[in-house]
This record gives sequence, C-alpha cells and structure tokens, in this order.
Amino acid sequence: MILRIENLLQTRSLHLQLKNQNVILDEKVRERTALLSTSETRYRTLVDNAMTGVYQTSLKGEFLFANPALVQMLGYQDAAEIIGVRVLDHYKNPQDRERMLAQLKKEGRVINFEIEILTRDGQAKTALLSASQEDNHLSGMILDISERKQAEEQIQRHVEALSTLYDLSRTLSEMEDFNTILDLLTRRAVEVTHVTFARVLLLENGDLVARAVFPVRVLNQDLQVGQREPLADHPLCQHVLEENTPRVLQLEGPEAGDSAPFFLGIAQTLCVIPLRARERPLGLLMLGEVRDAAREPFTAEKMRLARSIGDQAASTLHRALLHEETQRRLSNIQALRSIDRAISGSFDLRLTLSIVLEQVASRLNVDAADVLLLDPITHMLEYTAGRGFRSNAVQRSRLRLGEGHAGRTALEQRLVSVHDLQSNIKDFVRADLLAGEDFKCYHGAPLIAKGQVKGVLEVYLRAHRTVDVEWLNFLETLAGQTAIAVDNATLFEGLQRSNTELHLAYNTTIEGWSAALDLRDKETEGHSQRVTEMTMQLARTLGISEAELVHVRRGALLHDIGKMGVPDSILLKPDKLTDDEWVIMRRHPQFAFEMLSPIAYLQKALDIPYAHHEKWDGSGYPRGLAGETIPMAARIFAVVDVYDALTSNRPYRAAWSKEKTCEYIREQAGKHFDPKVAELFLRVVSEKGD
Repeated sequence: MILRIENLLQTRSLHLQLKNQNVILDEKVRERTALLSTSETRYRTLVDNAMTGVYQTSLKGEFLFANPALVQMLGYQDAAEIIGVRVLDHYKNPQDRERMLAQLKKEGRVINFEIEILTRDGQAKTALLSASQEDNHLSGMILDISERKQAEEQIQRHVEALSTLYDLSRTLSEMEDFNTILDLLTRRAVEVTHVTFARVLLLENGDLVARAVFPVRVLNQDLQVGQREPLADHPLCQHVLEENTPRVLQLEGPEAGDSAPFFLGIAQTLCVIPLRARERPLGLLMLGEVRDAAREPFTAEKMRLARSIGDQAASTLHRALLHEETQRRLSNIQALRSIDRAISGSFDLRLTLSIVLEQVASRLNVDAADVLLLDPITHMLEYTAGRGFRSNAVQRSRLRLGEGHAGRTALEQRLVSVHDLQSNIKDFVRADLLAGEDFKCYHGAPLIAKGQVKGVLEVYLRAHRTVDVEWLNFLETLAGQTAIAVDNATLFEGLQRSNTELHLAYNTTIEGWSAALDLRDKETEGHSQRVTEMTMQLARTLGISEAELVHVRRGALLHDIGKMGVPDSILLKPDKLTDDEWVIMRRHPQFAFEMLSPIAYLQKALDIPYAHHEKWDGSGYPRGLAGETIPMAARIFAVVDVYDALTSNRPYRAAWSKEKTCEYIREQAGKHFDPKVAELFLRVVSEKGD
C-alpha cells in the first residue's frame, strides 16, 4: 500500500514536472515564435521598403517573388502582375542570363553582375544583379544604376570633350595657315559634337562667305565653299552675331526663313554659333544635323561644347587673321620698297612702270592693269604701260579729261570704281578696245604728284569681287608711288634735256671762241680744230676716261684763248718778234688762266691753255713746270701743237715735212716732250700714214 502511495506520489510529481516543463517549453515556443514573427516583419519591412530590387525565381526562370522596388523598376503596378513572368523577358540580351547562370553554377553565387534589363514597356536600364541558389529557387537583388551609368558616361564624355578641346587648342596654337585651321576646325566640330556636318562662314565686307565645310557632300548634295550671302539678308544670323548668343533652329520652321538658303534641303536642325574675338565679329560656325531617332539632340551640354569650340575657333581665327593681315601689310610694304628702289635706281620710266604694274597685279590680285599718262600740252590721257591684257588693242587708248571712267578719274582727282562693267558698258567709251577681255570690275586711281595730275592707274578684274577699304587704300598708295615715279622720270627727262641743251650751249660757245681766234689770225685758221681732233685721238689711246675727255676737248679748243690779250701788232706781226715782244707773247697762258678760272665749268679745262707751253725739262713757261708735274693733257697737247705748227705754213717760214717734223719730235723727247707721249704720238702718226 505504502509502495503504491509512493508510486502515486512519484507519478504525480513526475506529472507536475512534465507539466512545468511543458509550460516552460510553451513559453519558449511562444517567445521564439514572437521573435520569428518580429524578425519576419522586420525583414519584410526592409525588403518592401528597400530601394534595391529583391526577387525569387524558380529554377525554370519564373518570378516567385518581387519586392515593390523591383516591381516599380520593371514597370508593373503590383507584385501580383510579375508572379509567373519569365525572367528572360526582361533581359535585353538573353546571352547575359546564360553567362550569369554559368557563373552561378561555377562559383555558387553571383555578385554585381552588370546587365541590361528591359521594363514592361521595353525601356532599357542598366542594373547590377546578385544571385544565389537555394533548394528549389534562385534569390537575389537587382540595383538600378542607370542614372549613375549616365552620370559616369556624361563625366566620361565631358573628360573626353575637355581632352579634345585641349588637344584642339594645342593643335590650333601651332597653326598659321588659314585654310588648314578652317579645315581642322570643321572636322573636329563634327567629331566632337556628333553632328552631320559643320560649316564656317566668315564675315567679309558685310557678307557671310562660306570658307570651309566638312564633309563636303551630304545626302548626295555638295556643300559648296565660296558661297556669299549679304549678312543684312539674314536677320537671325545678324542677331546671333550681335547678341553673341548661339541659336538652335529647325530649318523647316518659320524662324529659319533667313537661313534656309545656306542649307535648304540638307539640314533639318541647325545650331548657329557666333565667332567673336575681342569684341570683333568674325563670322559663324554652323552645325547641321540631318535628324533621325538614333541621333542625340542639341542638348545643353552639346551646346556648351559647341560654344567652347566656337570660342577656340574665334581666338585662333582672330590670331590667324592678324597674322594674315600682318603678312599682307608686310608684303605691301615690301612691294612699296620694290617700287621705291625702282624709282631711285632707274630713271627709265617704262622700266619703272613695268615694276609698278607687276607689284599692282600681284599685291592687289587683279587680272590686268595699265597706266595712262596725261600729256600736259594736249591734255589727253594716253596709254603708256600695261600688263595682263589679252590683246594690244588697249594700247590705242587716248582719252580727253573727263571722258570715260579714266577721264573722270583724272578730272575729278578721285578714285572711280565700277563693279559691273557689263551693265555700265554704255559709259565705258573704250568698250571696243577691250572687247574679248571679259572684264567685270574696274577701278581707276588718279596719279597725283605735287598737286598735279600725271595720269591714271587702272586695274581690271574678270570676276566680281567685293574689295575692302584696305584694298582701295593700298590701290591709292600704289597710285601715289606711280605718280612719284612718273614725276621723277619727267623731271629727270627735263633735266637731261636741259643738261644736253646746256652742254650744247657750252660747246657751241667754246667753238665760237675758237673760231673767233681763227678769224683773228688767218695764218692759224683751222689750227684749233685739227689739234683738238688729234689730241682727243691720242688721249683715248692713252686711256683717258670719257668724262675727262670732255675737259680735254674744251681745253684744246681754247688752248690759245689767252692770245685775246696779245696786241694785234705782236700777234699778227709778219716778221720775227723782238725779245720784248716775246715777253708779251709768252704771257698768253697766264692771260688764259685769268680769263677762264672764274668760269666754273671751264676750270677743269685749264690744264691745256695754262700749261701747253711747259717743257719736260722745265725750260718752258709760264711756270717752269717739269716732268710729271705738267698735267697729262698739257703734255699730250704739247706734242700735237708743235707737230701741227711745224707742218703748217707761217709768214716767217715754210711748212716742214712730216718726216722732218717727226725727227724733230723724236729729238725733243725727254727735253721738250714727255718721252712716252712722244713715242706714242709718233707711232699713231706712222700708223695713220699722213
């Protein structure tokens, strides 16, 4: 009994223990259940609120679960719509899933696998995928990195653009050739901004001129270089330049009416960028786009890039223009220097005008040019020189003052320009002379020197061309130089003529004095002419220069001019002179010196009149000179004078024979005469044979 009671108590005790244990277990289960519920709630809250897509798929590739972020990412309204959808339908490239599964099988998991996913409506996004495989499904996360990818690509494009701009700037800074700069600019503009084509239009004398384009052919149409349009005809382009603000326009829209002529039928969208440097408008960079869905629009970023290219282009073009202007002005200065050298180095007017016209044609880039000079007596403009004409008909040009364009240029003393000769042909009086020349433009500049019109410089062009103020100013400068050349040549011609007339007057006067002496002394008639001719012959043989021969001739003609101071009673005495009379007679060289030395142009001719009676041994008169102290002209003349005197009849003796006279001269060599001169004289006389 007691045993039963003990067993019963033990049973009850065990039951109580078990009951207590169950209570404890229930409490633990409840605690764990509560913890699991809390954890699941927290996990679901995290998954539902996560910005990253969370998913589960079956091994067949069908969605089992997708959190709201993924649902939104893929373009669905709620999770129910995505359950059962094939994952492969949202892969842009199906091969990406195959590569992902292969990596998962190999490594057991995939982390940050970059893929291109498609939304429900087909929009592509870039995402990073992570995945792991459990018993009967795949689970993982998808992070949308489209915006980050775009930002990275934008940064990369910006870096590439900056690098391109830097390279472009460095390349352009090393260039000087204008056309090469324009070619590189258009090529790089197309490459960097990804447009269809680029074109540079420069401002020239109020016109927009197409100077470069790339590529040269678009949609089977050529984009021509050289096209010229007045800026005033294109208000939008004018506005872009004035406001210095780029514009994007649709060429099919109403606002593009003024720009359509530039790209009609080619571009659909046009970006017009101003080219300005230091407040100087240079032109426009036009970026044209044949628009299609695959090409990017003119975004703000592209506009900034295009503007940066435009600014670089403007700076480089401005530098190139300054260099070109400097080179042009240097060339102009060199041209003027060449003309100055021609003017100062030659008084041949035709040669000088030839050089002038060569510079005019090359520096002004004209097809033909000529000079018409004004005859001061007839007041007619006559052709003097020209170049570039196809025929010689223009050489018959002869115009009155005020007649035709050239006559008006000379009469009004101003530049006359005609930009369309064909439409003004009735006013061109020389149209018949220039038939076949095909000239389109004419410019005439007056030749004015010292306030007087000397003629007209004319230039012709066979193609229409707008010229700037600098070109016209240089034409007038060249005309001024031409006028100086004409004036100098005219003055020199007049001076030469005056000098010739003066020399003729001098020589005629001297010959008149010589003839007067011969008339006074009939016995010596013809003596002066004979000794002059023989002296000149001997002087040339001795190598005396032509310049000195002028003075030798004058001295020979006037050798006895001093006898004008000798009384007739002595000079014309038929008998021998007394000693006292010889004293007077021997003074005639001194008389010659006194008569001729005050006359400047005869001072160099005094050697013969003053010293032809000096003797080699010093026994002559009036100064007793000896040897080489006697002027060479006087030594030459002494031999000739004695020879002519001895071979001529005199009142007090008969003429000597040639042989006797030559023997006498040979005997007097070294005494009366310079031995070398005497020897040469005898050889000349012997060769002459008379």
